[in-house]
Amino acid sequence: MIKPLNSFSTMSFKGGLEEYQSQIKNKQEPKYNLVLTEGTDFHPQKPSVKKGLADIFKGYNNVTSFVSGVGKGLVGGVTFGSLAGVVAKNWKDNTIKVVTNESKAVSRLSVKNFIKGTAGDVFGFVKNTFKAIPKVFSQSPVETLKSIKDLPGKYFKYLGESKAVKAVAIGVGVGTLAYNILKARVEANRKNANVDHSLGLKH
Repeated sequence: MIKPLNSFSTMSFKGGLEEYQSQIKNKQEPKYNLVLTEGTDFHPQKPSVKKGLADIFKGYNNVTSFVSGVGKGLVGGVTFGSLAGVVAKNWKDNTIKVVTNESKAVSRLSVKNFIKGTAGDVFGFVKNTFKAIPKVFSQSPVETLKSIKDLPGKYFKYLGESKAVKAVAIGVGVGTLAYNILKARVEANRKNANVDHSLGLKH
């Protein structure tokens, strides 16, 4: 059985350079007389009940944190992504090219129209959402799922043809999802560290 090498101080060589050169010269397969002895820091670990228990708790922490992170990420991603898309669309719609006295075309945002358009669109979405809630209880689950499935298409149709506006909406949504998953992973690591500390295990 090969034992792990834990310390260079436990290694010794027999023979020397002359013997090695002689073996090579005579076309013999070199023999390395390497002797390993067990180091003082060699402590084989045995499976323990505490470690098995810790692994169960850690697995539970990893799964629940991931599910929670994905759930929060999806809700937050849809919310913030949609809001970012509304803002980006109204920014684009209310930005016009103006020719200056120097005959230069510059982009200018109509702040009043931007605020009015954004607020109006957000209010319209909220209003339509509240109107749709009673329908959920009056229609079949199949019809409800179909309505939910059609929402992304309707939203992107509202955003228009601008790829930049759609990129903003998607980017914010995906970024929010990724942030929540990463945050959940960090929280799971902290919980796992607490498990190790509580059971007196190294990590």
